[in-house]
Amino acid sequence: SDNRELYGIDRHKKYYIDKVWVYPQYSTLRSIQASGESKPDTVHWYLPVAGDTSAGNRLSFIYNEKSHIRTSTLIESISIRQGDRYNLRHAENTYQSLSALPIYRSININYTPSDSKMVGQDTATIGLLDCAIQMSKNNVMAFSVEADGTNSGGDLGISGNFSFLNRNIFRGGELLNVKLRGALEMQQTLGDPEQNKVLLFNTVEVGADVSVIFPRFLAPFKSNSLPRYLRPQTTLTSGFNLQFRPDYRRYITNAGFGYRWKTNSRISHYFTPLEVNSVRIFPTAEFEAKLEKYNERLKNQYTNHFITSLKYSIVYNNQQYEKVHDYYFFRVDLESAGNALYLIDNIVGAPRDADGNFTLFNIRYAQYLRANLDFRYFKMFDQNNMLAVRGLIGIGKPYGNAAVLPFEKGFYAGGANGMRGWNLKNLGPGSFSDPNGEFSERMGDLQLESNIEFRFPMYAFIKGALFVDVGNIWLLSDIPTYSGGKFNTSTFVSELAMDAGLGFRLDFTFFVFRIDAALPVRNPAKPEGDRWVVSKSRIGDILWNFGIGYPF
Repeated sequence: SDNRELYGIDRHKKYYIDKVWVYPQYSTLRSIQASGESKPDTVHWYLPVAGDTSAGNRLSFIYNEKSHIRTSTLIESISIRQGDRYNLRHAENTYQSLSALPIYRSININYTPSDSKMVGQDTATIGLLDCAIQMSKNNVMAFSVEADGTNSGGDLGISGNFSFLNRNIFRGGELLNVKLRGALEMQQTLGDPEQNKVLLFNTVEVGADVSVIFPRFLAPFKSNSLPRYLRPQTTLTSGFNLQFRPDYRRYITNAGFGYRWKTNSRISHYFTPLEVNSVRIFPTAEFEAKLEKYNERLKNQYTNHFITSLKYSIVYNNQQYEKVHDYYFFRVDLESAGNALYLIDNIVGAPRDADGNFTLFNIRYAQYLRANLDFRYFKMFDQNNMLAVRGLIGIGKPYGNAAVLPFEKGFYAGGANGMRGWNLKNLGPGSFSDPNGEFSERMGDLQLESNIEFRFPMYAFIKGALFVDVGNIWLLSDIPTYSGGKFNTSTFVSELAMDAGLGFRLDFTFFVFRIDAALPVRNPAKPEGDRWVVSKSRIGDILWNFGIGYPF
């Protein structure tokens, strides 16, 4: 809403901006002024308007020490200009753009009637405002250490992260994030359970990720040619991850860059022109023998591959944190991989490997199309009681240089954030049954899932939830190894799994620890006519899920 009354401003007047004062070091400025140690310096910037650099378009910066951030970065973030008519949208865009700079902790924008008068104008209908933009600085560098208990669909473990942040690495409001991660987990294995064992755990994961977020578009775009309300960002990422599992070792290297912008306060866009992933897998003898025993699809999931992908996502979220109201969240992800490489290799007649595939750096590269839709609706009865509903649809289609989706691009069901009545990756595809537990990581080309939760308070920081999950994954082609796994429009409804349960959430404000107890209600792996299993359930069939934060 308009805030002119707060400053004694007459709503019936037309107001124009006179002076614009910018305080990039407002928090330290107040302490220095109170102590009388020194006087601040004022630097005037005259902004060109159609080639005119006159005093009619001036921003005045008040410094009490050497600036930690380039003035040009602040100017790009400020939409309020001398001589412009007062516009609440300009103030909101300025606030949001400056708040997006991690070097600042808080932003205040104040308007006061100016002592100046517009020459030749009626002061009863026309007035001038002075604007003060006050910014309180954040610590430039920060460290954090985190330790978590993990539960990947029933496999318990521990993990730790060390993070280093520099909120102004190149003096333009850029955010550098360096994260080191380690994790230990106990997982089921086909081979020796003592292999790779560290203490009680047989799975070890270590990795490092580095990212830099620029508060503007980098090449080929020019930020000053774009509307300020877009609040553009460019992100550069790279990482390396080593996974030592009982059945295989996997080395993952990734790098990429992308853009983010907002068309308004509710809609965000993410565009990644290039993301590169290299995956190398070294299976144990037992696991390799198992792969040879089954079909080529399963074997391809665990072979070396290279991914060069292009992504686009759009997110709609109308939640307002200061208000209690119903709200929606909607996200669409689109991704393609390998098409440009495949086209070039065909044009130049590049050689193929022994399996008939094109390669990059002697590694077969993946080619596929993938789409994912995530819809959520939150019905707020009051501040503490709500109904949360989520729907998921995902589909991926390999073709050309790939027979199957890469392992990390497939769809999975089960686990603490999905179908909570099943362990992670242990549901589906379709009506496939695995009574001997040979397939511990099941992947699909298609996913349908819906979740509903009623969340309510119980006592103090303890909150509860009643939930139901419905869904499954399917294959798009008929694979003999996964009998009943192919999606069929006439039978897929009968192959939907269902679970229900009760959850407890310990809400400590700064984080939520979650315990969800789920019981399978309908199991599509059972023969038709026996899939409603709730009447035969026992206490031992309850699956306990542990997590940090809400499932959605």
